[in-house]
Amino acid sequence: MEKNKPNNPSAFPEIAYSWDRSSQHSDIEIVQYSTGGMTLRDYFAAKALSAIIKPGLTANYVEIMCVDSYKIADAMLKERMKYENK
Repeated sequence: MEKNKPNNPSAFPEIAYSWDRSSQHSDIEIVQYSTGGMTLRDYFAAKALSAIIKPGLTANYVEIMCVDSYKIADAMLKERMKYENK
């Protein structure tokens, strides 16, 4: 990950279990992975949009709110980064 680019993981990662069948022991390793879909940035933007959008707005205003929602999401990811490395 680049230093100035916020981490943008999957919003709803799946948990997978894997094991090494070649060894005599059946040690299970838990691996977290994502198969795509909504990222955390998308999730934050959707939450922000639902908080700022109002019924009856013009299409132009809605488009502006969508752009602003992603700006809010980017700010949230940036703030989140401050606490990830502690």
